[in-house]
Amino acid sequence: MNALLGLTVMAPLIAALLSCVPAYRRAIGRTVPLLALPALVAAILVPADTSISISWLLFAENWSLNETRRVLLAAMALMWTIGGAYALVAPDTRDRMVQLALPWTVTLTGNMWLAVAQDIAGFYSGFAMMSFGAYGLIVRGELAESRAVGRLYLAFTVLGEMAILGGLFLASHAGAGNDMRAVTDAIAQSPNALLITTLLLIGFGVKCALFGMHMWLPAVYTSAPAAVRVVLGGAMINAGVLGWVSSLPMSSGVASSLASVVVLAGLIAAFGGAIVGIMQLRAATVLAYSSISQMGLLSMLVGVSLAVPDSGSAFVWGIVVFAAHHGMAKGALFIGADLVERGAMRARWMLIVPGLALAGLPLTTGAVSKLLAKSLLYESAWSWLVLWFSLASVGTTLLVARALWCALDAGKARQSRGTDRWALAVGAVAATIVIVGALWLPADRPAALGVSVADAFSLVWPIVIAVSVSALVWNRRIGGPRVTPGDVLHLFRPVIVLGSRAVAGVATPLEGASASVSQALGAALLRASSSSTPERSEAWLRRHASFLLAALLLTAVAALAFGS
Repeated sequence: MNALLGLTVMAPLIAALLSCVPAYRRAIGRTVPLLALPALVAAILVPADTSISISWLLFAENWSLNETRRVLLAAMALMWTIGGAYALVAPDTRDRMVQLALPWTVTLTGNMWLAVAQDIAGFYSGFAMMSFGAYGLIVRGELAESRAVGRLYLAFTVLGEMAILGGLFLASHAGAGNDMRAVTDAIAQSPNALLITTLLLIGFGVKCALFGMHMWLPAVYTSAPAAVRVVLGGAMINAGVLGWVSSLPMSSGVASSLASVVVLAGLIAAFGGAIVGIMQLRAATVLAYSSISQMGLLSMLVGVSLAVPDSGSAFVWGIVVFAAHHGMAKGALFIGADLVERGAMRARWMLIVPGLALAGLPLTTGAVSKLLAKSLLYESAWSWLVLWFSLASVGTTLLVARALWCALDAGKARQSRGTDRWALAVGAVAATIVIVGALWLPADRPAALGVSVADAFSLVWPIVIAVSVSALVWNRRIGGPRVTPGDVLHLFRPVIVLGSRAVAGVATPLEGASASVSQALGAALLRASSSSTPERSEAWLRRHASFLLAALLLTAVAALAFGS
């Protein structure tokens, strides 16, 4: 079993090393669906007490699986396998596998590494490898729009990595050392608990589309190829969730003052994502806002878990099950939407079934996750959130209906072109997983599938309302405002302009070098605000990432000094 656990990381790592040799990239590109299979098998078969120690490395590595990591590793590996299979047959990636081989294998290696690493150095190294490796998956050659989106992704990634690094440094100094398993206890005993928790919430929140950190996601999901969307929305987003449940002090209550803030952010994301998503014109963009909405619900659970230390471990389980369900359903949705957009009208069910599962249809993974989440909320002092969970399911179903409408509208002109039967086969397998997975997702309650009358009613009524509304407006083209993908990002332009003018106004010739720095900063801010495109919106963040990293490290050092 040790060998199987080792192959979880070593299989994609060896493939990544071979991909560095151009002559091997074509062969490696054809094997990408197989590289995550060792991780999938390990998640199912490797006993919980199995571990691998690599003491000869600079920072001794320790790889093992607990039940939390096992569930997320299985869901992530499954989506990497499905995404890899679809990459080989989808028209926008099958001819580019030579170019995608290296970034694909590097990103996969990082994702698998962080999933099994029980040391801080290994976990962070895997997370950074995954995050930066994904840039090569997002960018398509020399396309200007794709490169602008890629830079937007990098800007938020750098900010997230800075926050994670600062948080883990502080946690390590607080007593965790290099042990990832000791991070939560170390934070609970640290006088800087609120600072560390905030940094980790924000850092991992970039991947989890936490409200305020979500602005990169719509543009990236819209621009990336369908197979890349599967791994971004089905696997990599869960890496952020794993970061949260592995590091936040959910069982201590030391960060309970942040609970209301996180719950509020989750509510805004859950309903704001649904409202803005319905205004979009492309299925991929609609599904991106669906991810923001779903992760808003998950953020609400995270917020409550910070406030109920007695139930913290139970909430961790609920968060993990919810994340695994969302990843599997969203991966299937991206494939189904892509197939329908390409003219495969018989693939509509591949979008509808996972879409209804996402909303919580009984006998699906959605029923398992939603009922578990609601039961945890009922048992806490936050039971009033249950109604909001149900109302959010209305928004989820409306988003799925909107995505279906957009996909059908785009696919009408392509019906005669046909679709590869292998692509349809991959889509069918992905859509079936949300039903089969319901039998695999662990749950503590026998009614987890929603087969009782009361549970079925609580799950179905939001879907019925949303389906009825969708049926009423299906054939009507409704005008109204359109929100540009990225939403809040574009609202920052006036703030950037005012800030740049203020900075430029403060600088005087008497300030010497400081004036030059201020003027340069003001000019950078003005350039960043000179266009509404993602390329300009993130320019300032990208150009000053090194300065921000240094500032964050200095802040961490200062916090350590005051806390000592």
